[in-house]
Amino acid sequence: NVGSISASVSAAEPEAYVGGIVGRTADNAMIENCTNKATVHGAQYNVGGIVGFTNRATVVSGCVNYGTISTDMNTVGGIVGYNRGKSTVTMCVNYGDVSAANTSTANAGGIAGRNYQSTIEYCINYGNITGAGQKVGGIAGTNEYTGGALRYSYNVGNVTGSSSYVGALVGYQNKATIDRNYYLTSATYTDGKGTAQKGVGN
Repeated sequence: NVGSISASVSAAEPEAYVGGIVGRTADNAMIENCTNKATVHGAQYNVGGIVGFTNRATVVSGCVNYGTISTDMNTVGGIVGYNRGKSTVTMCVNYGDVSAANTSTANAGGIAGRNYQSTIEYCINYGNITGAGQKVGGIAGTNEYTGGALRYSYNVGNVTGSSSYVGALVGYQNKATIDRNYYLTSATYTDGKGTAQKGVGN
């Protein structure tokens, strides 16, 4: 995809799904070897360079995003906005800048905004990640709950949050696992209280 994508929904809508390739997947979907070069913007939640929201057991593999990805609310990622339901993001690369404007919770990440009981592995982020609220990470804004895993991934981009829970790899970590991930120490990691020079924001 090389176009420009922008989506808005009414305030009555609980959430939206916006992606450079797919907004929301079906269960057991396979999204592989896709490239997005478009600018992707969502007015609400679940915005991703490749997929906005993964349903159960989705696999996103070998995908690349070059576009700038943003939301007026939260849950935004360079590859997937919300990775959930025992889904897997593997061997993906993000080059695009990612930002979330919500001043409460950003859930902004270079690969996924929120990783819930799912896996991110063998991924690289080069984009700069910015969140007006908390939970901002170079790979994932939030990595949470039993079954969730972040492994063998690398962040190169700068990470900036205006609140708390800002990390070079993960903004907010809760009960999920992190194993053998790396980040560029010369990049800038800053939160609203100073400089967050650590892999995990909490």
